[in-house]
Amino acid sequence: MYTFISGEDTFRSRRALKELIAKLQSSARPSEERGSTEASKPNVEIFYFDASVDDSADDFFLYTKSNSLFGGTSIGVVYYPLSGKPQNAEAFLRHAPELAIASGEYIFWEGALDSGVGKKSARGGSPSSVAELLRRTGASSRKKPAITGDILKKNAKRAFDFPLLKNSELKKYIQLLREEIGAVFSFGDVEMLAESFGGDLWAITNELEKAKLAGEFQFKKSRAVEEKAFAFTDALSLGEKGEAYRLYEGMRADGIDEFYLLGAVAGALRIMIKIKSILSTNPDYRAYEAFGLHPFVLKKTLSHIRRFRLSDLKRLYGVVLETDLRFKTSALEPETIFARLISEF
Repeated sequence: MYTFISGEDTFRSRRALKELIAKLQSSARPSEERGSTEASKPNVEIFYFDASVDDSADDFFLYTKSNSLFGGTSIGVVYYPLSGKPQNAEAFLRHAPELAIASGEYIFWEGALDSGVGKKSARGGSPSSVAELLRRTGASSRKKPAITGDILKKNAKRAFDFPLLKNSELKKYIQLLREEIGAVFSFGDVEMLAESFGGDLWAITNELEKAKLAGEFQFKKSRAVEEKAFAFTDALSLGEKGEAYRLYEGMRADGIDEFYLLGAVAGALRIMIKIKSILSTNPDYRAYEAFGLHPFVLKKTLSHIRRFRLSDLKRLYGVVLETDLRFKTSALEPETIFARLISEF
């Protein structure tokens, strides 16, 4: 029998895999060797197979079955049964009905199922088409869903899917992780993590671990710095030199160096130049909507570039490059050099 675990949320699916292995180990039958002092302990062997790297799924099945025949309890753990090497995917699809009634336990762990078989295959190469894969596996065209895991799910004793968490479910899970890790922060920080990382629980856990080690929520600090830098570039773009200088003084007092701010200004100008260039030849909004920018950032940028001609933006970008050179070569104080940059806007 086997369990099929899949889903885009690999953090939770990996946890489920670990918990299931531990549960199967603890419930395994005792050894039948009565003369052994280990008679009361489970006689369990775990076999791992990474279908994206290892070569022969058929040999793996043969080996795990032979262990069960000699009185042992085997747990076969298979990674990437569908997205690994094509020949392994074919074997797993072919053996699925047999494994469903096997005496040993198997666990198939797969990531997201949106790309089908062959997406992670290495030396074996991917099939050139869906038709080729179906031909290899002996499946008809009416069985295309097999490629996305339907065959493995159909024959599984248990099937678990882990989509990315969103909204309130995501925030609840972040709270659980916070309690588990022991990081201390506020509800507002939970909101910030959910907004910044979405359902990427690997990244969120990393931030929580850093918060525990540092004794404070470091991401909150870095996010606050980013917000100040954004306010500074916003003031520059609007021509509010006095406000820009006031923000610069405050950030300087907080220990934020000029190179960081200069990078923020350069990044803002690059975005403005790119959008302004497209607007000059194609005023259609949809033509430049797909920049990968947050809608708020895009809206702000569109309002800022109205103040500038494309030649103005390119000149200012040249000033940024000159400022960078001055920082590295001039004897002037950084504050004086940066004040000159602000005056150019």
